[in-house]
This record gives sequence, structure tokens and C-alpha cells, in this order.
Amino acid sequence: MISKLYAGIDISATDATLCCLDSEGNQLKPSQKFENNLSGAAQLVEALTEFEAEEIHVGLESTSVYGAHLRDFFLASPLLQGKAFVYELNPALVSGFKRSFPKKPKTDNLDAYFIAERIRFGHLRPFSEKQLTTQPLLQLTRYRLHLIKLLTTLKISLCHFHPSAGEAKLHDRLWSKTGLVTLCFSNSLTICRIALLVIHSVKPPWQCWKTFSPMT
Repeated sequence: MISKLYAGIDISATDATLCCLDSEGNQLKPSQKFENNLSGAAQLVEALTEFEAEEIHVGLESTSVYGAHLRDFFLASPLLQGKAFVYELNPALVSGFKRSFPKKPKTDNLDAYFIAERIRFGHLRPFSEKQLTTQPLLQLTRYRLHLIKLLTTLKISLCHFHPSAGEAKLHDRLWSKTGLVTLCFSNSLTICRIALLVIHSVKPPWQCWKTFSPMT
């Protein structure tokens, strides 16, 4: 039994690599790889609890959709209640921490080790259950900002395909939903068609691609 366990998890779309350290920085066992799904998450919890640590500090990089479900699973797991602290690390923070070590090849095992070592170093704030209620709103806000930037970029780009795009009298008509789609069709811009449909109908990109895929 150990007092504190520091676990680093390197996440990808298909798997998660776990590295466990004690408070002295000693690796407790060889790194393990688990599938990035529900059964893999349950096996990860079992691997974390087998050391019977009084405190379990788990770190993973903030990689959008790859790790959010795993983070939530740890926070909700009855086996980890009251002793687990989950940290979402900015990838830039981990990358900067790596540079303080001699240069080593980039592997999943080493990435998990550096994540565990970074949370052992301290000065981090764990993810709280209160953030679970605000996280969806944060993601929606970021998505809205992304759409606004995309729409602005498209408007600027489409000016090159219409000589009167900048005239005030045509501005409202040209930049309306109908005007934008008509302009895209007239120039055979498949990518612009997809992007505009995403913006105006808020459909997922793959549905938009299916809508226009037969066209050239």
C-alpha cells in the first residue's frame, strides 16, 4: 500500500496508455495499454485501484473528444470516490515539461510517463465535478466562435468570385443564405457549399458532405 499514486495516461482515438509512479518517482510497473472505450475505462480503474493508494492523482492531456469521457468516468466511478484527483493538462504544458529532460523518442509509454511525472511535480488544479455542468456550455461557445470565424473567412474568400461583392447595394442580398448558396453553386465550390450548409443549418459536416457528394 502506498500513500500517493501518480498515474499518467496518454490518450489516442483507439487506446490509452497508463504509467504509474509513486511519490519518489519510481515506476511501479511496466506501462499498460487499454482500449479507449467503456470496457477499457473499467480496466483502467481496476489498474489504478490495485495499488490500494490513499490518494490517486490521474493526469491526461486535454485532447478534445478523446479523453473527456474517460475523465468523466473516473469522477463518477465508485471505486475512486473520495481519493481520486483528475487533472486535464494542456498539451503545451506537457511539451514544455519534456524539454527539461534529455531528448528521447516520442512513444506512448514515454508520453504517459512524462504526464505522470508532471502531476507529481505539482502546482496543478484538479478537475472538479462542478466543471461537468459548465463544460458543455464551454464546448458550445467554442463551436459557435469557430463557426463565426469560418463564416467571416468564407465571406472574404467569396469576394474574389463576385466582382460586386463589396458594393453596399448588393451586400445584404449577396450575403443572405440564398445568395451565398447560389454563389457557391455558380462557382462549383464543393467545399464552400459544405461549409455554408454547416453554418446555416448547423448540420454535422458528414451530413453536409452526403448532401453534396454526388455533385462536382
